[in-house]
Amino acid sequence: MALKDKAIFGFGLHYVRMFALNDDNTMPSPTNILGGVGPFDMSKASAITAVPFTIKIDGDTAIDLTANLSVAVDPATEAPVQTAVTVAEVVAAMTVSFAAEDPAVATPIASEDETSGRLKLNDATALAVALQFYGELAELCRIGQGFGIKYLTSDTIRTITETANRKAGETIATTDAWGVDTTVVTDGYYKGFSAPIVDTAEDWEMFALCEGLHLNASGGMSSPTSETIRPMIGANAFYGKYLQGENRETELVGYREIDYKFCKGMGGDKTHERGFSDSTYTLEGTTHRNSAGAMQSAWDKKELTVAAFDALLIESV
Repeated sequence: MALKDKAIFGFGLHYVRMFALNDDNTMPSPTNILGGVGPFDMSKASAITAVPFTIKIDGDTAIDLTANLSVAVDPATEAPVQTAVTVAEVVAAMTVSFAAEDPAVATPIASEDETSGRLKLNDATALAVALQFYGELAELCRIGQGFGIKYLTSDTIRTITETANRKAGETIATTDAWGVDTTVVTDGYYKGFSAPIVDTAEDWEMFALCEGLHLNASGGMSSPTSETIRPMIGANAFYGKYLQGENRETELVGYREIDYKFCKGMGGDKTHERGFSDSTYTLEGTTHRNSAGAMQSAWDKKELTVAAFDALLIESV
């Protein structure tokens, strides 16, 4: 594959997108958006009778809805309660909201996951490319660890510089009476990566996700503190591939996708001067074990045809 007539040349960085992982640190998908197990404290809701949330499917227009959770009651006393709303009560309120929308929002289904007891949202058709669920209700129910599932896509990022983090091999030796060493050199192993990112634009929403912050109603934010918890996030990077020789920019033969699957993000240095000011972030990803104990990779790389890339609807999701 390294012969020049078959070699592939990667070019550019077309798109990068980031998103919060599910509350159990699994990757969100149209059939697997998971929140917390409840009960949920809804006392901080802006209005308990109309807790806002947003649903977006693929490139369709986002739909703003509200859920009436004032009917939540204490099972023991049957008195109204806002500090311990169950998953079942959230599911019931969301189902009513879906049905009340005109036309009805039919494809997303809210449920209580049979295995984990978590709040679950999935696309009933199983045909969606991307399902997003965010807003106040998503945050209170720990969808996306309290940050919602929302894809933040950028085509202004200049570079992602991925550096492998490895456990170095060790040399273990013993020396006999003649002064001769016997040694064993252990294999090192891959632990993960660190990836500084340089963005030519300012994306406060992406910065907030990396730092564990929420934008306020006016679009601003305050700094993190010692008590701020940064969420586990995922990221996708897409770049073009070309064949050896002369190529027009439009003659790319496909794309390559890198999925960073288990990361912490962090905002970086910022310089203000008479000139444009780049934004910087750092992604730190690791290998890890899932809840079943199986070892998981830090990233996956995928080949995409041009048609397969177009089907992802990167710009409209």
